[in-house]
Amino acid sequence: YGFAGHAGWSFVRNIATTDTDTELVAAPAAGSGRELMVQHLTVTITTAAAQALNIEDDASSGPVQLFAAPGSLAVGTWTVDCGPLGVALTTEQALQFDTAAAGVGATISGFGYYREA
Repeated sequence: YGFAGHAGWSFVRNIATTDTDTELVAAPAAGSGRELMVQHLTVTITTAAAQALNIEDDASSGPVQLFAAPGSLAVGTWTVDCGPLGVALTTEQALQFDTAAAGVGATISGFGYYREA
């Protein structure tokens, strides 16, 4: 993972049915001008529930969405391949699991790199 000359990041996070919004990858430092570049995500739903969910950055207006699941998405695995260059999140924003309420169980993993904006 990563891109030549850039530091990489990766994560695996279990989302319990009692969890609500959860940070997956921390935001780059404030004032750094860095962006998270997402190259790949794997979303495995282990417990279906009525809640919709998104995997997106945590920008307060117009977040970059990488995965949007409707309520009651069935148990299964979905992949998001953003290619070798990846998709840029909003500058200095974290990657998060976003849901209106607890209920969904999942394992989410991914990788990418940091880019100077």
